[in-house]
Amino acid sequence: MARFPFSTWIYNPITDFTPDELILWAEAGLTVPFAPRTYIDKHEPELLIPYLDKAHELGMQLIINYEDFTFQYMKRDGEEKYAENFRKVYECLKGHPALFGFFTGDEPNNRVEFEMCDKCYKVQKSIAPELSPYVNLIGGMAFKTPSQLLDMTLEEWFERIKKLGVDFVSQDAYYPMLDDYSVKDYLIQMKIIIEAAEKAGVDVWTNMLCSAHDVFHAPNEAEVNWQINVAAALGCRGGMWFRFYDRPVGFDYFGSPIDEFGNKTELYYHILRAQRRFRANYGELFMSLKRKSTYMTGYKERNVYPQPSPADHDLVTVRGYEEGVISYFEDEAGKEYICIANSSLEFRASWELVFDPEKCRVAEVYANGNEWRYLYTEKDKSSSEVVMHVGQMRLFRIDRK
Repeated sequence: MARFPFSTWIYNPITDFTPDELILWAEAGLTVPFAPRTYIDKHEPELLIPYLDKAHELGMQLIINYEDFTFQYMKRDGEEKYAENFRKVYECLKGHPALFGFFTGDEPNNRVEFEMCDKCYKVQKSIAPELSPYVNLIGGMAFKTPSQLLDMTLEEWFERIKKLGVDFVSQDAYYPMLDDYSVKDYLIQMKIIIEAAEKAGVDVWTNMLCSAHDVFHAPNEAEVNWQINVAAALGCRGGMWFRFYDRPVGFDYFGSPIDEFGNKTELYYHILRAQRRFRANYGELFMSLKRKSTYMTGYKERNVYPQPSPADHDLVTVRGYEEGVISYFEDEAGKEYICIANSSLEFRASWELVFDPEKCRVAEVYANGNEWRYLYTEKDKSSSEVVMHVGQMRLFRIDRK
């Protein structure tokens, strides 16, 4: 069964590590991390085979990070040279079970870069159709105009890359690590990107922050949970962390999971717990669900998703006063689920699920649906309260009678 992928940016060159470094990544719950950085003129592709072997041993796959296969190099080298270099590396690594795909670029931001990005997709999928190219989109992608995006709407561009064989994208989503006011910008961005991608049949990964960077702070444990759980509740189907290692000199970046001296920081263990917890309870189940609709409770004027009401569902209504994301999902068999995530960055809060126990039962599910417990309701009471700490998520299944 597919599992919710967790990845991270690895900027270190391959000469910084041995394959045993991957044990550190697997321990933290990463499943599809970047391989260490490589270059055509410096590193033979054979150097990556022991890393792929180790990844397979640990139950992971790798995104191969040859800088030469990004859209910037497509612009420099042209399609013929780009394809020649790509084919050389692919022929060496193809068929390895731990080979997920190749890094194809970060933050295309103008018409030329989107054109080069499309060319990279085309070349890579023509040579290696079974692999997944990885491009990370800038957070402002949601606000691109058609003139910036090859005279297309965002949905049309997603449809275009889907026809090229690309089935997911990643996007920067750092706003919540700035301040509370910026959460609204995050929600606007997420809504636009996810809805356009869903219509085109493309998955969205969220690119989350785990380093102090520019004006953004490094997250505490609740904020790590918040970034994973709120994104999943909104409809994201994967997560990428920026970034795993601090540099020896990098005054704008600090507090990463591994500091510049090679030590695990508190953030390493925050991510370890958050990713393991999510995978153990929801990581497989979420990949089998399709988002149907999303609502938000809260007293703050976010004005992005509508407030829930009894008209949202024929059997269950969710009530709440603090900030929360409420999404309805459905599995392939038509079984319905309600996901609630506490999207406050400050407060513990409670939500009430209101339903008629004569018409349905509502079960909280965990262990990827293998375990559940029915919410308690008395004969004269048709609601049940659930309480969550900052960034927590809970998932409920609706069993019709």
